[in-house]
Amino acid sequence: MKDKKMAKVRTIIYGGSFDPLHAGHIEIALTAFNACNADKVVFMPAKNPPWKQVIAPPFDRLNMLKFGLGAYLEFEISELELFSDDEINYTYLTLEKYQNLHKDEEVALLIGSDQANKFSEWYKAEQLAKNWQIIVYERPDYKINDQIASKYNMEVVEGSKIDASSTKIRQLHDAKTPLSVLHYIARQNLYYMPKLHEYLSPQRLAHSLRVARLAYEIAAANKQDYGRAYVAALLHDIGKEIPEKEALQLIKKHFDDEELINSCKGNEYMIHQLLGAVIAKEDFGIEDDEVIDAIAFHSSGKAKMTTIGKIVYSADKIEPGRKFDSRDLIAACLEDHEQGFLAVLEANVEFLA
Repeated sequence: MKDKKMAKVRTIIYGGSFDPLHAGHIEIALTAFNACNADKVVFMPAKNPPWKQVIAPPFDRLNMLKFGLGAYLEFEISELELFSDDEINYTYLTLEKYQNLHKDEEVALLIGSDQANKFSEWYKAEQLAKNWQIIVYERPDYKINDQIASKYNMEVVEGSKIDASSTKIRQLHDAKTPLSVLHYIARQNLYYMPKLHEYLSPQRLAHSLRVARLAYEIAAANKQDYGRAYVAALLHDIGKEIPEKEALQLIKKHFDDEELINSCKGNEYMIHQLLGAVIAKEDFGIEDDEVIDAIAFHSSGKAKMTTIGKIVYSADKIEPGRKFDSRDLIAACLEDHEQGFLAVLEANVEFLA
């Protein structure tokens, strides 16, 4: 099946909750678009998918798709399913409605290999596969069952491993989605944002969002992990506004280094960065050691800093809201994050001298 030459498909329907859109969705759609010589991929957000519970309201998920996909001429978005009156959205019924509205289009359905292996459980699975071509994006870490592929005459598109997850974005464990989607999440107070408001004043949160945006941009420009850089940057000041006495008590519970704890007393910079690491781990569930390390030393820095640590350190020092002209330093970091970090470090030493 994998070597079979694919017939031209004009329209590929790509359904999902998109709660929210992530970079993997875009990669899957682009891969299928190119492999199948399609004219367009239509993203079809579900209102009430039978397989999962959605978090964000339909209007917000639609807007995140619009912001995230706006730069792609290959993609369209259909509201057919999102605002339907059906209590549960079944793919067969959705495709039937779409085909009736677009009789001149040759329609195919794009699904993932995890969905393909459960395809026999779908509503009217055999009729669905008979009426429309099923295209499967096969990840190297999740192979499709050959018997299922053969039974339903599925076309298999071989793709790469998808290192992105809507769940991780909602939990603020990663942020691999277009920056415009992250801006929308912040503006509409979705997912992790209410918890951030519990810790940060509006002014402090605005600073953290600027740092996160810049960290994302620096990482992306340097082909580094922009999703994890964004998370570390957004949480870098999460312990900033907790009183010192309470902060020291929390730090003592999680650090056994007496010398480190003593160095915190009266030192708000040490306190808030170490406490931030504690809160990120305990309250936000961050288990990524590099992200935790970047938060724990974003203010003081340390020897042998990680790439994410350097990016967050730089972004915090030079974000556009600072009271000096940081445009040259920002440009330096965007061009080469390592050389930019050294320039930021030197500028900070001069400032503190």
